[in-house]
Amino acid sequence: MTPVNSGPRVRNHEADEFGPLPTYIELAMATAAATAYDANTAQENRMRLPRLSVIEKAIVVSIAALALYGTVLIAGGLYIKAKAELSQILSQHSFAAELRSEDTRP
Repeated sequence: MTPVNSGPRVRNHEADEFGPLPTYIELAMATAAATAYDANTAQENRMRLPRLSVIEKAIVVSIAALALYGTVLIAGGLYIKAKAELSQILSQHSFAAELRSEDTRP
C-alpha cells in the first residue's frame, strides 16, 4: 500500500531562513521594554493637567489667560495712580520753591 500523498515534497527554502516564532512571553517582554520610556513620559504629562478632557484643558487655559489679563490691568491702574501721586508731589515741591524765590526778592 502506498500513502495517498506520496508525491514529491516541495520544500520552501524561504521559510527555512527564519527561526522559530517567538513565544507570547517573549513578545510581551519585548513590548514592555519598548514602551517603558513612553509610559514614563505619559505619566509626567498627566502630572501637569491630570486626566482632563480637551474641553476642560481649554477652560483651564482660558481662566489662566483671563487671570493674567486682569493682573496686567490692575498693574497698569496702580502704575497710573502712582505716577499721578508722584506728579502731585513734584508739582507741590516746585510751587513751594517758586513761592520761596518770590519772597526773597527785594
